[in-house]
Amino acid sequence: MKHLILFTLLLLHIVPAIAQGLSKTVEKDDGTYDYHYFQSSETPSTLQFTPSADGEGYAVAYNKAGAEIYRKPIAQEGKSQVVTFNYHPSGAVSVAKHAWAAMGSTPAGGISTYFDENGNKLRESRDAISRDDLKNTGGANAAANAGMAKENPMYRTEYRIVNRLENPILITYAGKGTENAEATTREVLPGDTLQVGSHSEMNVHPSPCDHGTYTLSARKAKWVKGLSIDCKKATYVEPQKGIRTYFIVVR
Repeated sequence: MKHLILFTLLLLHIVPAIAQGLSKTVEKDDGTYDYHYFQSSETPSTLQFTPSADGEGYAVAYNKAGAEIYRKPIAQEGKSQVVTFNYHPSGAVSVAKHAWAAMGSTPAGGISTYFDENGNKLRESRDAISRDDLKNTGGANAAANAGMAKENPMYRTEYRIVNRLENPILITYAGKGTENAEATTREVLPGDTLQVGSHSEMNVHPSPCDHGTYTLSARKAKWVKGLSIDCKKATYVEPQKGIRTYFIVVR
């Protein structure tokens, strides 16, 4: 029941023509709340909480009825963990990818969980070898793997658009690479911040220009006449080690 309270934290202006639902980023004293919504709905399909100080956040997915179907920790102290969501056209989560860096004898790796549009779990796939597999390769190889992963922790990078205009804008974002290649268009209301993408990779924070493409438009062309979006002018903050958030400001 406590997770249902999260649904009332904000009301969005929903635009039915926008694919895969809308996203919303809410900054609070305790951290950042990133919501993704079902198409033409005020019900979130996913929520990711990143604490403002060192500690453990979480990533949660919901079905259309608001029931929790998935939960994993993120940015755990001493063992970096991240979750990346992919979505069905309806805005429902299609894949939840939980990845972690190594700590001690635990190897780096991840698990992808697949869901249908109703939130039913379809299957899981492991993206790393198990401890037993490591044992079979010998102690020296296991130690080398753990040491290498410790030196190359999992980094999370987030990409956000800030609207400093007096009118709402539309951002069309397409990630570079096979995993995030499909373009999605989302609305950013005046004064709001929208997370359009994220990336998880060992020891790397890709720049916004390296990670994706960004196109600016609006429901009325005059609202953005003469304006463009420049990913090269992005600034960033690092709320904690291993997490970097880029901001691309439209003004």
